[in-house]
Amino acid sequence: MDARAFDLMFAEVSNTGRWGVADQRGTLNHLAADAVSTAAGLVSLGRTVSLSHVLDTVAGPDNSRPALHHMTRQCDGASGEPQVNTDFIGIDFHGKSVTHIDALCHCSFRGYLYNGVPSRDTVNSAGSSFGSVEQMAEGVVGRGILVDLPRARGVEWLEPGTAIEREELLSTMTAQEITSARGDIVLVRTGHRRRRTALGPWDAGALSAGLHPSS
Repeated sequence: MDARAFDLMFAEVSNTGRWGVADQRGTLNHLAADAVSTAAGLVSLGRTVSLSHVLDTVAGPDNSRPALHHMTRQCDGASGEPQVNTDFIGIDFHGKSVTHIDALCHCSFRGYLYNGVPSRDTVNSAGSSFGSVEQMAEGVVGRGILVDLPRARGVEWLEPGTAIEREELLSTMTAQEITSARGDIVLVRTGHRRRRTALGPWDAGALSAGLHPSS
């Protein structure tokens, strides 16, 4: 994809002005009360599925800024009752070793954030005054759908560097009987964590499986 093709695609998918010039939520606007109510009504089993993994405090090729963790108080070193154990955790919320959400202030293009807001006027060393994760303070709730690419290909995981094209994504959804609607929260599984557990870490920032930009 050359620069001209990218610019055309960027203009086609841009949401600038879609919800007004002052909007800071972007496509989270699709998760209105009716969408949340509909999603809640789909729950039938009440079974939870964890997507967590152990806090990664060890430096590695995919974890150049490992999480910090230490105990700040332990019961065996104090007097009186009751006793408490407390700890400290420090995390850089970016990179491939920690689950996170990129807020709309995270990425700028040619100096501008979402909705044409200048990055240099809104983001500084103290944080951001526009499009921060505070826009999600009331939660992100909607209908979730899982598109399992390794299952569709009959493999344990997609190898790093594998591009997922739009056609494959749609054909996988058809094969797995997945229907989508505006406001759905889509999880595209590549098997990244399973590969890491089986084969060990690699520089995932340089090479990961994922959606091709044209998708």
